[in-house]
Amino acid sequence: MIIKHLDASTRPYAIALTIAEEQSLFVNSVDATLQHLKNTEQACVICLNSQPDSVVGFFLLDLDYASQHDFAEHHELGLRSLLIGHAFQGRGIGYQSMGAIRRFAQTHYRDYSHICLTVNEKNLAAYRCYQKAGYQDNGQRYTGGSAGPQHILRLALHKS
Repeated sequence: MIIKHLDASTRPYAIALTIAEEQSLFVNSVDATLQHLKNTEQACVICLNSQPDSVVGFFLLDLDYASQHDFAEHHELGLRSLLIGHAFQGRGIGYQSMGAIRRFAQTHYRDYSHICLTVNEKNLAAYRCYQKAGYQDNGQRYTGGSAGPQHILRLALHKS
């Protein structure tokens, strides 16, 4: 599993990723997400190998997550808009991606101590995947999402 910043070679493959209809409640299409990309957000792709056509997923890393969310700390990197293409789901790619994303953040975003994210309470598959990958839920909830309450999860990037 390889994580890289979205570029001209991977963009068409990322935009082509589709999601299941029931997942549209939790995440927008890649195209819609990119149309609203902020200068503090870095678009990234999840690839099976080093070839541009091996894109299986997409996500944003928000470098200024704390300014948008009062539950986040200034040293936390926000993980947003994560999706694994519908055609690639059910193969463990989501779980494998979590480790690759952590390693990518540790290498490229050394000033951040944690990855912070929210996951909708109704999105049990994603919640279980994050927990299996080591994300911690301290019981806090984010209620500002359009689809209902969300768990707030954190993953330490460095050993304390």
